[in-house]
Amino acid sequence: RILEELDYELEAQHQRTVGRVFRGHPHVVVPAVDTTLSSRRVLVTEFVEGAPFSEVKAAGEAERDRFGEILYRFFWGLLAHERLVAGDPHPGNYLLVPDGRVCFLDYGLMRRIAPQYLEEERVLARAVIAEDAAAVHASLTTLGYLPDPAMFEPQAMLEQIAAAGAWFFIPGFRRLDPEYLRRHI
Repeated sequence: RILEELDYELEAQHQRTVGRVFRGHPHVVVPAVDTTLSSRRVLVTEFVEGAPFSEVKAAGEAERDRFGEILYRFFWGLLAHERLVAGDPHPGNYLLVPDGRVCFLDYGLMRRIAPQYLEEERVLARAVIAEDAAAVHASLTTLGYLPDPAMFEPQAMLEQIAAAGAWFFIPGFRRLDPEYLRRHI
C-alpha cells in the first residue's frame, strides 16, 4: 500500500474517479487533476481556496455539525454506492470552501472493496447489533481480521467492537466530543 500512496498517476486516477462521482454535488468539491502537468512523481490539481480543519473547529456548533455530516456522508457514500474506501481520512485532507462546500484532498490511499467483502462487513455489523458473539467471531475470521481465531475470545471481541462502534450501532443522537471518546476508549 505504501508504493500505491507514492504513485501519483494512481492517485490521479482515484481523484478523477471520485471527481466524476461527485461532479456538480451541492456539498462536495473534488479538485480537478491537471493531467498535462502531472506525472508518476508530480501531481498537479486545481487550486481550491478554503479554511483548514483548525478553523472549522473554532466555528459554531451548527457549522461544525454540518461539516461533520458532509464528511460522514462523503465517506459512507463512497463505500455504499461506489465500494471505494479512502484510507487517509485525516483532518488535513479537508477544506471548508467559502460557499459552504467541503473540498476533499488526497486520494493516494484508496481501494475498491469487493461486493462479497462488503456484504460480510454488513453481516458483522448485524451480528454486533444482535449481540451474537459467535457470529461476530465468525465474521471477523472470514474477513481475515483474526490471524489466529482460536486466540480470540468471541464475547470479548463482541464487547470491544460494540464499545468502539457504539456511536454507529446504537440509534440516537450523541455528540462525539472528547469526553465521549475518553469514556469509550
